[in-house]
Amino acid sequence: MRRCVSPILSVILSLMAASAAPGAQTSWPTFRGANGTGEAPGGLPPGDGPLSLELRWKHALGSGYAGIAIAEGTLVTAFTEGQQDFVVALDPTTGEQRWRYPLAPIYPGHDGSHDGPISTPAIANGRVFALSAWGHLVALELASGTEIWSTHLVEDLGSEKPYYGFGSSPTVAGRTLVLQVGGKAGSVAGFDVATGKLRWRTVEDEIGAQSPVLTELAGKRQIVVLGGARLAGVDPEDGAILWQIEHGATQNAMGAYTASPLPLGNDRLLVKLDNNQTAIVKVTAGAAGMTASIEQTSSGLTKSYSPPARAADQVLGYTARFLSAVDSESGELLWRSRDPGDGFPTVVGDQLAVLTKTGALTLGPAGADGWQETTRLDLFEDLAWTSPSYADGALYLRSLGEIARVDLVRETGAQTARAGKRRLPKALEALAASLEGTDQTSIAVDAFLDGRSLPLVDGEEVVFIWRGPAQDVAIAGEMIGMRTEEPMQRLPGTDLWWWSTTLDRHARISYLFFVDYEPTTDPTHGRTTRSTILGADMNWNRGEGIAMSWFAMPEWPGLELLASDGDARTGTAGTLDSLELSIQPPAPDDGEAPEPITASLPVWLPAGYEATDQRYPVIYVSNDTAREAGGWRETLDRVSGTTAAPTIVVFLELRVRGQGQILAEQIVPAVDELYRTIADRDHRALVGMGWPGSGSAVTAFRHADLFGVLGVQSFFALEAEMAEIHEAIGDRDASTLPLRIYLEWGRWDLISPHEEMNFRVSSRAVWELLREKGWQPIGGEVWDSTDWGSWSNRTGVLLEALFPLAGRASDLGGWLTSAP
Repeated sequence: MRRCVSPILSVILSLMAASAAPGAQTSWPTFRGANGTGEAPGGLPPGDGPLSLELRWKHALGSGYAGIAIAEGTLVTAFTEGQQDFVVALDPTTGEQRWRYPLAPIYPGHDGSHDGPISTPAIANGRVFALSAWGHLVALELASGTEIWSTHLVEDLGSEKPYYGFGSSPTVAGRTLVLQVGGKAGSVAGFDVATGKLRWRTVEDEIGAQSPVLTELAGKRQIVVLGGARLAGVDPEDGAILWQIEHGATQNAMGAYTASPLPLGNDRLLVKLDNNQTAIVKVTAGAAGMTASIEQTSSGLTKSYSPPARAADQVLGYTARFLSAVDSESGELLWRSRDPGDGFPTVVGDQLAVLTKTGALTLGPAGADGWQETTRLDLFEDLAWTSPSYADGALYLRSLGEIARVDLVRETGAQTARAGKRRLPKALEALAASLEGTDQTSIAVDAFLDGRSLPLVDGEEVVFIWRGPAQDVAIAGEMIGMRTEEPMQRLPGTDLWWWSTTLDRHARISYLFFVDYEPTTDPTHGRTTRSTILGADMNWNRGEGIAMSWFAMPEWPGLELLASDGDARTGTAGTLDSLELSIQPPAPDDGEAPEPITASLPVWLPAGYEATDQRYPVIYVSNDTAREAGGWRETLDRVSGTTAAPTIVVFLELRVRGQGQILAEQIVPAVDELYRTIADRDHRALVGMGWPGSGSAVTAFRHADLFGVLGVQSFFALEAEMAEIHEAIGDRDASTLPLRIYLEWGRWDLISPHEEMNFRVSSRAVWELLREKGWQPIGGEVWDSTDWGSWSNRTGVLLEALFPLAGRASDLGGWLTSAP
């Protein structure tokens, strides 16, 4: 720890600043406001006229998730620029910079996150307290940015950095600065605000991005903390645990691992627990001390990182990507709305302000009857991942590239800005014209749709149509990305809903509708596929996946294959055997080896295997869904011995830690012993798609003595997987390690548009890495998307590329979006 300013001088400066500070009701001194509730109870402009949003100023600001603190006449936040993360102070009136402080080296985004600080600074009594994602904790003079003291959570306290970096926002409670720091010595720490000296440390628990909240419960002012396993109340003076409960949450990435408690009043808290569960907790005081119990649980306000806000007798926030309200007494879901879009709410008086992830600021009444937008300002062009702050009649907002002040202004008869409707597509203009002046709208729609194939295609414009009774309809799919969907428009006076987009004439995409929030395939045709990557909420599949419809444009190269239905390429059916193995999973680094498991692995044997003594190449397929969802057996029966060499195929239908090591050390030797394989690397291939694809590549390079052939469709990789493939390749290249490689990815491969996650980009990066190293992979970007709806269209091409047979019938060239 370093101390740079005399504590006595610091106190004098604090008192001077406090004497000039505005009232607490108009400040936003820390994460989620003065009360930790995401609300500013008063401060709306006087008068009764409608409110509008007026941009006061907007300036460039580097990336970061840190919120904005406004108090004592100063705005403070944190951001990244170049190779450095900074704390910055701005003039709230003009946005001009007063000072900046170099907080730490840049914290680079990884595994879907963006660059920059996560923690929101706190302002109290002339000081600023800020935490870097690396663990640098500092106290600065609010007036000048001069460092008062600093310490490091990892180096000085022995804390362990959470996976995405330290994200806890500091809270000031009297003479104690409280922070969730993690570590075996205690997950919550109290520091002396004047000196930075550690005063206490308590509550053994795991932390992610949770922040402590100062509130009063059962007559006692206390700090409430939510951890990976516990919810606890702590005395900020000495760190004594006043009460704690184990909440039992397990699947908690969007729950207890990242959320913070929300005080509801009446000695109650709302806490996010699992990804699918919130709870209302009651704290009571008795003769034996304080106790806490879960009163209610709910599925409202789940599946979202967005922190909710309190509004009178309800809580407003997000359930998945839908703005929602829950009753603060019962936890009952009152309503949800697709508008205004996924974002971050803040309550100001009786108004709700929402900054959407796409950069729109919207305002509407914070009522119990649903969302009613009254005004909107398209504020940022880039992504926004930070809740609005409010002070002195103004909202302060930031995106990943800008920061702005927007004033709330009373209008005197002027019209407020409203969101516009999407342009009616040309393909529906004739229908709209036929509806004018008639009350027979259903008949007119029937006549229009009669004989037309859906979706409608007009050049490169595609119009998706849902028809039927509904209050809300949306569309999701690979043309949009995961974790999001687009609202569909209702054609006035009808039950027809539409959404249009532009697609290349070679496109093929999977999609589905959400009808009153329920996923539904397109009933107008029977083209369906099952996603093994995504679940029912268009998030990662944590169960059985989801059925989706699919659609191809007129020039999609797979249409010819569908039309031929494999004519002139029909081989002889192979047989399916079963390999029973006792597998010993590897021991973890810090523990004993687990018990052996019994695995039954399907093994496809080519036609005639039993009738000859011929030996065959062998392919190991890492995806446990390839045989059934991927249709591999049917494709093998079709192409084996006709356009691809006959092979033995082992389906690795097991999910176990250390699968690559198990494959190399236990499965490959067993297969070579029990089946007639050509037991050399040139005749042994490893194949995978999506996440197993990147894992297969790493295994193939780590065990290059075993595998000389590699096939990957869609190289799913975030920073960790990219680091693994670089490490696995090392300093080797094509001159020292010959490999035959097939690598493809879809033009509409999986992306998450609100995050740094784009597997088209990761696949191309690996393609370029391989070519830089001298390998000449077969493949490239293809006219398709992702998952088995895409991959299975080229299973035959993949097999022919790995082990070709003279006179192969398939040609990848038609699939490629451009020459390799």
